[in-house]
Amino acid sequence: MLTPIVPPTTFNLMAPETVLARLKLPESDLDEITEQVAEASGLVARFLGYRPEYATWRETFTGVTGDRLYLGARPAWSVEGVTYRDGVLQATDSYRLERGAYGESSLIRVDGFGGFIAGWPASGWIEPGFSISSPAVIPDWSIAYTAGWWLEEMEGEPPAGVDRFPAELRGDFLRVVRWVRSSELQERGIRRMKESDGEVEFFSGKEQEVDPGTGIPMSCLSSLAYYRRVA
Repeated sequence: MLTPIVPPTTFNLMAPETVLARLKLPESDLDEITEQVAEASGLVARFLGYRPEYATWRETFTGVTGDRLYLGARPAWSVEGVTYRDGVLQATDSYRLERGAYGESSLIRVDGFGGFIAGWPASGWIEPGFSISSPAVIPDWSIAYTAGWWLEEMEGEPPAGVDRFPAELRGDFLRVVRWVRSSELQERGIRRMKESDGEVEFFSGKEQEVDPGTGIPMSCLSSLAYYRRVA
């Protein structure tokens, strides 16, 4: 279970004003764009499979096995503490944070304990292993950590070592906003139209291969797919 300790100050992956300018739309469309940016941000987070906005999180794991915990907010930047179900804070040299090039983040046990073993029976100790002897109803591990990209609407500069929402993903996000706008049109078959100050592209769900989890056309998600959680 993932809960915020210090909640995100925004969920919008881009500021509505920036999206309005990038799509070359009139200022009168700002209210509409604000709603569509919020919707697109939620759809992108669902596609990614994790919380992408910067915050301090607490995540609990129950019934885990093995030496790795895959974190539910990404990319992770620092670990504030790791606590076992008995309330004991783990030594910082007993684990390490691992982060990949596309935001994938996990905590690895490195102290020779044998992994993040779970499922202790009520009667007492069991031999370390990679199986659960009985279902655990109390969270076995609690991780406090910072994770997520620093978003445009967040005030001030990002903390040291924290990246902003990647530039290569902004184009995909704009395409998702365009698709959200097009889904509100009565004429769903429109693919592209020209305005006096630029060209706006629309997508037809019937003509596009869509992601089954979100319904977003795959043509909108070329870069985001690299950052998607697969584990």
